[in-house]
Formats: sequence, structure tokens, C-alpha cells
Amino acid sequence: MRTVGQAPDYPMQMMVAVFDFPAHPAAADHVGHVPAFVVERVSGT
Repeated sequence: MRTVGQAPDYPMQMMVAVFDFPAHPAAADHVGHVPAFVVERVSGT
């Protein structure tokens, strides 16, 4: 994370990528498991 005192004067875009690489995808303990990535808030000025 980085904070600067002056906002850029051009449009910005935020991109989020999530990857799930289970160690044992066929294991019995993974049956029915659905990973979730939840973003509660994004703010900008």
C-alpha cells in the first residue's frame, strides 16, 4: 500500500485477481468447499 499527497490528474482503474491453487484438489476434505473472496468497500476521491 502506498499513500501520496497528490492525486493523479488522469482516470485510474483498480483490478483484482484471485487465484486458488489447492494442494490436493481431489481430497475428500475439499468436497463441497467453495472459496470466496469478498470485497466490503472500495473508496477513492
